[in-house]
Amino acid sequence: STMSLARQNYHQVSENGVNTEIARALHLSYSYLNTACYYDRDDVALPNIHKYFMKLSDDKRELAFKLIHYQNERGGKVSLESINKPDETVFEHPKDALAMAIKHEKKTNDSFLALCEHAEKNDDPHLSDFIEEELLESVVDSLKKLADLHTNAKRVGKGLGEYLFDKESF
Repeated sequence: STMSLARQNYHQVSENGVNTEIARALHLSYSYLNTACYYDRDDVALPNIHKYFMKLSDDKRELAFKLIHYQNERGGKVSLESINKPDETVFEHPKDALAMAIKHEKKTNDSFLALCEHAEKNDDPHLSDFIEEELLESVVDSLKKLADLHTNAKRVGKGLGEYLFDKESF
């Protein structure tokens, strides 16, 4: 295949890194969808936690689309990977699902920072600006919201506590 005419100063490692982030975003969308489905079950029935994880899933899918658009805009080639089955499907308590999401968001943040560092090292201000302006802030905001929810979830017990947490925290 031919080289893209739009490609300029776009390092192969940057292209690979963006493809990795696309795969991560799609995997997280799938994982958060799986978590949302768990909270929508009739034997769990926490509708606001369900809606919150649906929104996280939608946000990650939107992030993947934003990264795909960026990849094409820079003249890179989008390379989609298989999406693995999510790890956790049953949560003892909402704090466990929130802790899982926090872990994922921290990994995403670290990965964005590493890609940004690579872009700066390879004199690609376009990519580092894109990461700083379009990606990092939303991950930091998401982490803060998840951390706040996790703190509140830790305060409640199972049963009625979970029900009230679902009702009052979202």
